[in-house]
Amino acid sequence: HDETARVTEPRVQSIAVLPLADMSAGGDNEYFADGLSEELLNILAQNRQLRVAGRTSSFAFKGRNEDLREIGEKLGVKTILEGSVRKDESGQRVRITAQLVNVENGFHLWSETYDRELKDIFAIQDEIAHEVAAALRITLLGEEEQQITARAVTDLNAYDLYLQGLKNFNDRSYGSMTQARIDFERAMALDPDYLPAQLGFLKVLHELVVTGAITRQENLDTSLPLITKILETNPDNAEAHILMSNIHGLRSEPAEKRSQLDLALDAEPRNAEVLNEMGRFIFDMGDTRTGTEYLLEAERIDPYSVTLLWDLCITNAFMLKPDEASDYCDRVGEVQPDNPMRYYGKAMAHSFNGNLAQSLYFNRKSIELDPNDYELPAQMAIHLSLIH
Repeated sequence: HDETARVTEPRVQSIAVLPLADMSAGGDNEYFADGLSEELLNILAQNRQLRVAGRTSSFAFKGRNEDLREIGEKLGVKTILEGSVRKDESGQRVRITAQLVNVENGFHLWSETYDRELKDIFAIQDEIAHEVAAALRITLLGEEEQQITARAVTDLNAYDLYLQGLKNFNDRSYGSMTQARIDFERAMALDPDYLPAQLGFLKVLHELVVTGAITRQENLDTSLPLITKILETNPDNAEAHILMSNIHGLRSEPAEKRSQLDLALDAEPRNAEVLNEMGRFIFDMGDTRTGTEYLLEAERIDPYSVTLLWDLCITNAFMLKPDEASDYCDRVGEVQPDNPMRYYGKAMAHSFNGNLAQSLYFNRKSIELDPNDYELPAQMAIHLSLIH
């Protein structure tokens, strides 16, 4: 693969999907509204003529009531899809309003209200994707059309459990991750072939093994057969290739990991998660210039992804660029004010640069934000030992 060719693609239409507002009477369907927004984002991302802002970045503006022009500028997009969802009290009907706005002048390019039975939810998602593409004067290619129509649909109870799992996964606490695993398992019990629930379950297992909540062997025993089966029937699924690359990473198989990331990038060249994974992998293998190019390309798509901002912070720290590392840490703090990484990254950057006093100062601030994270005081102990 030519490493730099991917990074200079022709200019395409750009869009962000903001989380749909939950207008249900009880206000208890936020997980449903969020899940629907994420599903729409994923459908639109299948279109190669569209650059879709990453989920993390779009959701960073949830409930902030910021001016759309400002959001568009921060996300680097020209159009924004926003709207609301309301389930009726019987839970059998749903009303979805959606509008596509040009952020430069606030002009509505398209708007529609769907008042349907809940069982039509998958058809509504497809309709919105087609209407948005038409409003942006984009024609769906045959292959993309097939991808959309072949999307997984399932029993409504399984879908509801899947959306609950998605919410718990995105909350990213230890308790919520364990609950997400249960949600996805229950969805799979109702529909063993429902691909989104399978992928969600596998992503949870990876998070649990990375944080030490389950053993590497337990993860491999459960994940490998399932990912292998998924890739046999869905060879172009970028998410499955990322998951398989994670398995190779756990088994210290860099060539196989790289091969899976290449396949993921071929399937979705503008997927920020894939670009992030590829960039960090190449950087860690020693090619810092190319690795950084991939990370910066991912940043253009998902500028408020905390995972990506952390990777950009720490790679700049390794390259002895404390000011650049500090800027990325500040953006982590903008998205998640209580995240200790906003200070921990600065501590690492100053530590690598030999500025131990500043390093200790920021390390201490990180501990104040999360006193229960054992890694933070461990790092501080290392810094103190260097002084003595």
